[in-house]
Amino acid sequence: MFTLLFIIAIDGPSGSGKSTTAKAVAGRLGFLSLDTGAMYRALALLSLEESVSPDDIDSVVRLAEHVDLQIKPPANNGSSPHLTEALARGVAVGEKIRQPNVTECVSRISSIKEAREVVVRKQRELAKRIDSLIKSSDVNERNNSPKGIVAEGRDIGTVVFPDADLKIFMNASLTTRAQRRSKELVESGVATEPNEQLKELERRDIIDTTRAESPLTPAADAVLLDTTDLSFEEQVARICELAESRMKSNDLLKDNAFDDTVRKKDS
Repeated sequence: MFTLLFIIAIDGPSGSGKSTTAKAVAGRLGFLSLDTGAMYRALALLSLEESVSPDDIDSVVRLAEHVDLQIKPPANNGSSPHLTEALARGVAVGEKIRQPNVTECVSRISSIKEAREVVVRKQRELAKRIDSLIKSSDVNERNNSPKGIVAEGRDIGTVVFPDADLKIFMNASLTTRAQRRSKELVESGVATEPNEQLKELERRDIIDTTRAESPLTPAADAVLLDTTDLSFEEQVARICELAESRMKSNDLLKDNAFDDTVRKKDS
C-alpha cells in the first residue's frame, strides 16, 4: 500500500499506556503520532451534541463522514512529534473528547461496523497523503513531512494497517491500568478513583474483545509488550529499539539517521 512510509502499529486495551508511548516514540523517530481513537471519540462527541442515538446506525454513519484528522506541525523547533488533531464538522474538538460522557458513549459508537469502515477509510487516506509528501519532488515538502507513522488504537495491526512494518500489542494488569487512567483523569481535573476506573475498564474490555466488528486482539505477528512492571522510559526505549532494527533491515535507516531522501523499502 505504501512505498516509503514506515508504519508502527500499537494496539492494546484502555490504560495500557499506548497513547503516551506512541507520542514519545513518534517524537524520537521523527514520525507522525496518529491517535485513531480520537476519531471515534470525536464521533461520540458529535452524536451526543446532536442527540443522535448509537442505536440509529444510519445517522451515526452519516455523522462519521464529518469527523476527520488534521496534521499539526511539531512544536519546539521540531523536537516534538507531528501530531494529529480530531475534527468534528471541521472544528477542532480538543480535550472535550476526553470527557466522561464521551468515554461512556465511545464503545457503543465504535462497535458500529459501518461507522468503523468510514473511520478506517479516512485513516488510510491520511497515511496515503503522507506517503505522497515523502515522494514529493518539492524538497521542502519532503523534508518537513514525517517519515513514518506511529498509529495506536485497538485494531491498527489487524484492520487499519495490516501490513504495518512493526506491530506492538501493549498490555498491563487491570489494576495497573486503572491506576494509570485514574491518575490521568485527576491530572486533567476530573475527580475519580481507581476502583471506579477499574470497573469502567472491565466493562470496556468486555465490549472491545467481544464485539463482532474488529474485536481487540493481537495481530498474529505482533510483538507482545507487558508494561505492568516497565517504566515509561523502558517501554518507549523497547519500541524504538525494535523499530530501528526493522528500519535497518528495510534499508530505511543509514548511519542511525534518516537521509534527506528516504530510499524505497524492499518490496
